[in-house]
Amino acid sequence: MAENVKVAVRVRPFNKREKDRNATVVVKMDGSTTTLTNPDKPNDKPKKFTFDYSYWSHDGYKERADGYLEKDKASSKYCDQNRVFDDLGQGILNNAWEGYNSTLFAYGQTGSGKSYSIVGYGINKGVVPVLADRLFTQIGEKSNGADGQFEVTFSMLEIYSEQVRDLLNPKTLKLKGGLKVRENPTRGFYVEGLETVAVASYENIESRMSEGTKNRTVAATNMNATSSRAHTIVGITFVQKTKNDSGEEMSKTSVINLVDLAGSERARSTGATGERLKEGAMINQSLSSLGNVISALADRSGGKKVRVPYRDSALTKLLKNALGGNSKTVMVAAISPADINYDETLSTLRYADRAKQIKTVAKVNEDPTAKLIRELQEENKKLKELIEKGGAAAVAATVDGDSEELTEAEKEQIKREYEELMQAAMSENERKMKDMEQSWQEKLELAAKEHDSTARKELEAKMETTPHIFNLNADPQMCKVLVHILEKGQEYMIGKPADNTKIPLQGAGIMDQHAIIRGDGGNIFLKIIDPEAKVRFNGELLLEGDEMQLRQNDRILFGTSHLYVYCDPVQYKAAPQNYPEVSYEMAQDEISACIGLSSAAEKSKAEAEIREQLAELRPAVDEANSISEELDQKVKFDVLVVPPHYRGIDTGMTEIMVRMKHLENGMSWVWSREKFINRKYIMQEMYEEREEGQATAHEENPFTEDANTDILIGSAAVSPQCLAYMIDMSQQFPLLGYAGDSVGVINGSLVPCDSKGKEITDDDNAEFIDDPKELIGRKYKVKVKIDNARGLPKRFKDVYVKYDMFLETDNKTKVINGTANPDFNYSGTHQFNPATSELVNWLKTGNLILQVRGKQQPEVTGNRRKMTTRQLSKTSSLVQAASQIQQNQSAWKTVTIDKLAKGVLERRCDTLERKLHQLRLLVNKAEEQKIVNIRVTDLKKVLAIQQPEAIDTMIRKLAKEQAKGGDNPQSKACHLM
Repeated sequence: MAENVKVAVRVRPFNKREKDRNATVVVKMDGSTTTLTNPDKPNDKPKKFTFDYSYWSHDGYKERADGYLEKDKASSKYCDQNRVFDDLGQGILNNAWEGYNSTLFAYGQTGSGKSYSIVGYGINKGVVPVLADRLFTQIGEKSNGADGQFEVTFSMLEIYSEQVRDLLNPKTLKLKGGLKVRENPTRGFYVEGLETVAVASYENIESRMSEGTKNRTVAATNMNATSSRAHTIVGITFVQKTKNDSGEEMSKTSVINLVDLAGSERARSTGATGERLKEGAMINQSLSSLGNVISALADRSGGKKVRVPYRDSALTKLLKNALGGNSKTVMVAAISPADINYDETLSTLRYADRAKQIKTVAKVNEDPTAKLIRELQEENKKLKELIEKGGAAAVAATVDGDSEELTEAEKEQIKREYEELMQAAMSENERKMKDMEQSWQEKLELAAKEHDSTARKELEAKMETTPHIFNLNADPQMCKVLVHILEKGQEYMIGKPADNTKIPLQGAGIMDQHAIIRGDGGNIFLKIIDPEAKVRFNGELLLEGDEMQLRQNDRILFGTSHLYVYCDPVQYKAAPQNYPEVSYEMAQDEISACIGLSSAAEKSKAEAEIREQLAELRPAVDEANSISEELDQKVKFDVLVVPPHYRGIDTGMTEIMVRMKHLENGMSWVWSREKFINRKYIMQEMYEEREEGQATAHEENPFTEDANTDILIGSAAVSPQCLAYMIDMSQQFPLLGYAGDSVGVINGSLVPCDSKGKEITDDDNAEFIDDPKELIGRKYKVKVKIDNARGLPKRFKDVYVKYDMFLETDNKTKVINGTANPDFNYSGTHQFNPATSELVNWLKTGNLILQVRGKQQPEVTGNRRKMTTRQLSKTSSLVQAASQIQQNQSAWKTVTIDKLAKGVLERRCDTLERKLHQLRLLVNKAEEQKIVNIRVTDLKKVLAIQQPEAIDTMIRKLAKEQAKGGDNPQSKACHLM
């Protein structure tokens, strides 16, 4: 096998977010080796990866007068756009002239620089525009020499990850725009209905790509501007027609696929990052499928016999030739150098490391044109015969397995599917034959008629003088590509596509007639039309009847995901310094602040990350709520900021979670951020199916949860510090829920025990210790007593308490039913033989977390059954998590930590004071009796006794001993000075 797969890694400069968070560099490059250091474990051995190319584009550059970024000095490691093209793009261009298929695909998290490498910006052109430009330059040079006829066609395909999540029928998968991935039984996968146009210049391709990008953004915005991403496949087919020595016309065809994959920032695994790199928890199912294909191909290249799962997604079907067939392939892995993106960077490097092990076989695609037409005709004839003879079922059995295991209904269904498949293949072959017979000039003329860039140029000119709104998107490349001109004196209806809608929007939360923008004299106003419509103006939610005058830089959110900025060129040009550029992040932070979810001043990188996750998750939660209302699912979602103690654990980071509350029966569940995002994809799919009239039954309703699942009702964090000093403690502890809200109290105690298991109380002073280190190496026992809980929510049953005592996990009380005030009467003894330094450190600084758990019961609903989700949502009293956290967090610290620590300190002081008093009493008595020496053993007895009379008895005994024997220099004694 020829090794026709090359892998390059490129690291970009810090973006604004990383600069704001004072990110540090964790990536180094030396030659072809890329090294990654774990910021959390800087002393660990760095991870090293070797690729064909490692491009350092982080720093060491300067900007020329024309805007091009180049090395700032000869010794700089900086890699510019020209270097990337020379290494990667030039080889693809050479392959095209030789007749080989080639594929370049870019992979990496959103914002890592994929689009910069593939497309570029301004004069810093990426691989695609430079390749197209040079291709046409070379065509022009060779055409002048009459070397033959050259034809270039262009196509652009968008595959949305949401559309490939659930592959119920992998033979016919619908894409945006009504396209379908089909399988020709003899020629592999293709896209039925994909527009392929003839192009005669680089400008034609540039214009087509611009239009394609715009269409891409419309589709993405229709679903969710914050999370929808498309895999973009630009296809350039290059045909060279010449005549051989015998005068027969020959066609040498090269297909160049340039693939910009969807951002992988959501492609996070649950830890399965081993050899197979099966990222099973990836939300973007198509990227997960691509990862599995790459792993399987790498294993196959290493000699293993494995199945390659091309059929698992539309993306892997269409990249089958690029990855495992007739193609020379280049992968660009774009990475961030920042410590805050360590996990995503490591995932990308592992992905790329597997890809470099793939081997493909590439061959020149050269055939006589007449022969190609003849083969297509013969293939159509065979397909027609198969359909007529009922052979489709046989073909289906060959592809799908043993037909004997299928029912008759299943066989009939498969037969119908394959008959449809063959009919589609015949239609595609007929299109190809017609295309071959059409002259190249006819194709160019037809393409020119169908596409005119004049309108685009007119739009750009109008933007310089006329008010307009433009879109914001999480992907910076997708911002400002949706533009709506607002002529003064005109009215613009905003809503779902209809005859009278001038600004059409789609997706959950968009009404038929959502809002209107109108010009009145020299001013432009925004007003809500539908009372159910949601519009946020500069972050604030507008109410029915509100009408706002638009001014430069105003931010407008229609529904849950259509975010726009108003621009008035006249206002801007009059005072540009007053109108800084508005970014997507700024607009989202503004909305979060208005609903109480913004962070205060960022004191750490962890807090900055929470703020970022909030800005990302809030629009997704808004969309889920809108879909719930549209589908009348009777649930509402809200965002929670949850410290580890509220989750029932002692240590960890604060996490962003999502609560789903059923508005009819009062039951609620708290999901992890990852679980919510997974569910949201299914919600989007359900909504789209409803809109398209294809209500499909799903195995799992994403708006429901199993009522029999144990859930965390509330938790109490108990400091075991008292046990470190052998002091008992009895206390009432507040129980707090996920949102920091009070859900009751729990009564219990922590009691140290002696070596025999007897409880130690205030009367047992002999066991008191001054320094917890004295416990190390000793046999150590304690008891955890949980008496009862009071004031729990009434909707819970099967209530019990669970806790971990240092390394002893999963300790439970009995289960109690039928009361909000359960009595557990639990006592658990924990023995450590011996006590370790780790145990002592935990006693001093850790927390014993008491988790109260149970199952939910639906509340009595009353007239709520008659209300819609929208009505229920309006009357719902869900409290925002951020305000609750702020309200309750300080209270938790005061009641649970400070109070307990103060109690332990007071108990220690009382005990020490009592012992000091006893020693003073002993000294005074000894001086009265003129006793000079006291044995250490007697001192220990004094520290343990409680009554002064006992000290008198001991002094008399010591006086008698001294009278008989005098001083004993051999005895272990304390000399009183």
